[in-house]
Amino acid sequence: MPQPNVHWLTARQVAEHYAVSLRTVDRWAERGVLRAYRIGSVRRFKATEVVALPRRQAAVR
Repeated sequence: MPQPNVHWLTARQVAEHYAVSLRTVDRWAERGVLRAYRIGSVRRFKATEVVALPRRQAAVR
């Protein structure tokens, strides 16, 4: 069940935010760079966690 007042992003939105491919977002989720949450049958990312990851750190991982 989704948490109230949490803004969820899709992998596509995360990819657009960092200007990377969807595969890169998948790798980040697999490696624990960004935590992915299952909501039903879909995977989502918390917006607060996405913006907390510095672009420079994301780029080198």
